[in-house]
Amino acid sequence: MKKNFTSSNLTSTNSNLWLLFPLFFILIFFNNLQRLDAQCPIITATPLSSTTICSNSNTNISVSSDIPATLTITSSVVNLAGNNDFVELAPYTVDDVLATLLPSDGSVIYTITTPASGACPLGTSQDVTITVHPKPTLTLSIPNQTGASAICSGNMMNALSISADVPSSLINWTVTQSNTLGASAGTGVPSPASISQALSSATLGVLGLTTFSISASANGCTSNSSDYKVQVNPKPLVTVPANTSYCAGDVVPASVFTSTPSGATYAWTNDKVSIGLAASGTGNTSSFTAVNATNAAIVANVCVIPTKSTCVGNQVCYTITVNPKPTISLSSAVGSDAQAVCLGNPITNITYAIGGGATGASVTGLPAGVSSSYSGGVFTISGTPSTAVGSPFSYTVTTSGG
Repeated sequence: MKKNFTSSNLTSTNSNLWLLFPLFFILIFFNNLQRLDAQCPIITATPLSSTTICSNSNTNISVSSDIPATLTITSSVVNLAGNNDFVELAPYTVDDVLATLLPSDGSVIYTITTPASGACPLGTSQDVTITVHPKPTLTLSIPNQTGASAICSGNMMNALSISADVPSSLINWTVTQSNTLGASAGTGVPSPASISQALSSATLGVLGLTTFSISASANGCTSNSSDYKVQVNPKPLVTVPANTSYCAGDVVPASVFTSTPSGATYAWTNDKVSIGLAASGTGNTSSFTAVNATNAAIVANVCVIPTKSTCVGNQVCYTITVNPKPTISLSSAVGSDAQAVCLGNPITNITYAIGGGATGASVTGLPAGVSSSYSGGVFTISGTPSTAVGSPFSYTVTTSGG
């Protein structure tokens, strides 16, 4: 069957079509926007926005893009040197080495952009901010000292003053000891600081060296290390002669001193000048003739002090004993030392006083039956001769000791 269309039906149909036109253009517009957005690179920087480093460190900012892109990187700095601007293709790493100009924080803002284009009319942009902490700079000084630092074993080292230019710096030091004792490390000492320690040789007579390795830290940043060395000169050790004894009138040889290390000078004293040696002197003692005008031994203490390179060693003493000359004298009756007796009769006791430095006596030449004894400084000859063979008999008394 054939159907007829009226004008009213046709009008209704056309009216509905015109309603679809606006929606069609809106869809096209949003589709184009999505296409434009798809052409804008997405920049990713690591670190994303901000970070902190120490002076003279690498920035190490990695920049990437999801699509090929040209990167323009510009920088704006405060209290810094070492920054650069770049135009590079992504991916790219910003590896500036930044250094602070003053002992305070510096900062840099890197602005990373891609150029505008028809597909991306506004371009893209990202900022990365880096704060740079300064590394402290050390200052070491010793008031009133010039040249190398050297002390004698057992003495205090000259006080070392330490300061750092960054506020709130902490001072740290380690120690290395070569044949030395007494040094100790320090940690976290507020600036300014000082080191003053007593150092000594670990081995007598051997040179030592102590090294202090010093650094400062602030805000997690550490300075370069500075070494300070202290030479520890050993105190010389003197070797003296063994204790000796002489009799009055003997020639006492010179005393020769030696030292470790070698080359020391010597100063000596003598507390008994009556033995014939001077009260004091330098170097080795001279030889002298022993003197003792008394009846008792004189013991002199000779003490020696060595010195080398301004270092004074410990005093060491030895003794020189001067005994008086031994004496012997007849103490029994005059003529008792020349007797004539009959065989079988006892002799009259003969006695001698033993003195001076003598501590005893002995006799030779007596006839059989006659003997001797010593007690309390008296030497006695007594007995009864049992033979006349060899008469007259001559005897000799000899003192001992002294």
